[in-house]
Amino acid sequence: MVPLLYHLVIMSFTNISSVMQGFLINHSLLFTLISVAAILRFFRIYELTEFLADQGRTGIVIYQAFVEKSLPLIGPPVLTGQHLGPFFYYLAAPSFILANFNPLGPALFMALLGVLTVFLVLYIGQKIFGFWIGFFIAALYAFSPSLISQTRTLWDPTPIPFFVLLLILSLYKIYQERSFRWFVAVGALLGILIQLHYPNVFFIPLTILFFVYIIRSEKEKSTS
Repeated sequence: MVPLLYHLVIMSFTNISSVMQGFLINHSLLFTLISVAAILRFFRIYELTEFLADQGRTGIVIYQAFVEKSLPLIGPPVLTGQHLGPFFYYLAAPSFILANFNPLGPALFMALLGVLTVFLVLYIGQKIFGFWIGFFIAALYAFSPSLISQTRTLWDPTPIPFFVLLLILSLYKIYQERSFRWFVAVGALLGILIQLHYPNVFFIPLTILFFVYIIRSEKEKSTS
């Protein structure tokens, strides 16, 4: 009896040790990846960010709205002459105001969104494909030179990957939980994405196809 209990205790401690070891390794890798992603995006950002005509126009619009205590009702213009929705101005305004309209403020905010995007890539990739595949995809995203450069610049397409990943996460939650609150999130995120760039309208038919798949799968479950 005693040897059996001893064997069970040893096995329990071995299992706990392996679980704790995996937990510590995964979280250490996560912390390292996010830290490196942050360093790459914030390092010398005051020299590497851009502040050209588009960024100046955004700053002027937000400054005028702040002084006049009004809300912009149209967003940045596109090449064909139309205007996007005003969400980009609402998104950038707090960073301008908190930085006393120093151009570095919104650049730091965009870089922060870039770091959070790396985390979302890892989180969603881990949920769908497993930890190691998610980590590999997130590492590719974190170390991409073009994406690093883009996330240092205040530009209306810059936050698109962040909100696209939130849309994917919401759709995944709908698939897993069938919860109404995630339907609301999907609608809000589609509205945000269309305001950031008109080509994002293509996410609407993709989302509809996803819902068609959900409805068909539910019907097949009910009939089986």
